[in-house]
Amino acid sequence: MHIQEGEENDAYKDEHEKELQQSLDRYGVKIIKVVGVFGVTLGLIILAVFWYWVLSKLF
Repeated sequence: MHIQEGEENDAYKDEHEKELQQSLDRYGVKIIKVVGVFGVTLGLIILAVFWYWVLSKLF
């Protein structure tokens, strides 16, 4: 009896860990996307400001 209960408990833990890992994976992907979009936006802003500065110095 105790062996079966332990196995069921282990199966529950494995299932719980699997769900938790999938949840963390989804959260991680969402964070990577948000950081990526933020980085690209910031990069474009810096690029635009740089070229505005260069062109204003030339003309």
